[in-house]
Amino acid sequence: TLGRSRITSVIDTSHAEGLIVFDQFPLQTTVEAAVGDTGVSGQLIGAARFNVPWGNLRDTTLDFASEGIRLSQGNTGTDAETRGNVAFRYQKGALFIDQALFEGAGRWEASGQISPETLGFRLSARNADFTPILSLVPQLANFGLGASGTLELSARGNFADPQISVLSDALNVNVGGSSYQLQNARLNLAGTKLTTQAQLQGVSPITGNLTV
Repeated sequence: TLGRSRITSVIDTSHAEGLIVFDQFPLQTTVEAAVGDTGVSGQLIGAARFNVPWGNLRDTTLDFASEGIRLSQGNTGTDAETRGNVAFRYQKGALFIDQALFEGAGRWEASGQISPETLGFRLSARNADFTPILSLVPQLANFGLGASGTLELSARGNFADPQISVLSDALNVNVGGSSYQLQNARLNLAGTKLTTQAQLQGVSPITGNLTV
């Protein structure tokens, strides 16, 4: 079942446009069709409006806003539950994130603009569990990727001259059944110059410390 979701569209030789209404849409359905059980369940209530001109796909527009998103891990559907909302626009190759806020298993929020010409993006997380969201990306779910902890990311400039900063005092990462903890991580990218420092601790099954 796909809940009570529905789509209304008009398609002709010049373009496709329409409205998708998500009503109790099970977010894990499309991912599990590709990779199998993810251990994550989720529901989405929201709507997306799109316009795709066949002759110039760069002029594609997409507007999405949710009224409620719920993600949880475990078969009970109550473990590590995260609730939040997302609102974003995609216009002529630029992504505008008006709101992305999730709370429950910690808290994280993001906002800004991402395009080749302009970078103005910020993400802030406090004791947040990213695993449910990462599990909804098929390419990442295949590797069993999970992450939780504290993270600050800011991006300015543009694709040709990016100014990117990533800070994390403690970030737990799981990859393919192995667990690690990234501590005191500092990454700065200024144009073509990258500087970084961090301590990586192996938790299980590989143990030990690596200083970068």
